[in-house]
Amino acid sequence: ATAIANGLTGASADASVSSAISQSANAYGTDGLAVNNIVIGGGTAPGSLDIGAVASANGGSSSAYASASNEDAIGQYAYGYTNADAVDNLTNGGTINVHATANAVASTYAYASGYVYDAISQEAFAYGTGDATVNLNNAGTINAVANANAAGSEAEASASVEYGVYQYAWAQSGGD
Repeated sequence: ATAIANGLTGASADASVSSAISQSANAYGTDGLAVNNIVIGGGTAPGSLDIGAVASANGGSSSAYASASNEDAIGQYAYGYTNADAVDNLTNGGTINVHATANAVASTYAYASGYVYDAISQEAFAYGTGDATVNLNNAGTINAVANANAAGSEAEASASVEYGVYQYAWAQSGGD
């Protein structure tokens, strides 16, 4: 996602990515199996994945505001009900880039904010005696990056990454 704003007396740009890749699997019963699989690169083809949000604002003689966010860029959600198993698998043999960049320039006030939340999120829930499993096999590179740049007579910039990789597995009533 890209947002660009240029104005003589002010500008505001907002770019956001939410759930660029999202998988959900559900299974029911004792022999049930809910599985999500993502494979990036590997073998002779290293592969790459770039998921980004970029916002740029040039406010001229006044103010500029730029905000870029990237949330749950890659998400896997598996649910095993009534004793079924739930599994999330992500294999990376290449490069995964998840980023948010904000740039603001103005004569007076400039504000820029870049935010990445859950670049990769894996959640597995098993209800009953099923097992819940999350796997991240990384033989490549994973980058979760937030950037913010502001320039003006008064300027403020904020950048943060929260949970570059988030994994959660929950099994109820005796599952693993």
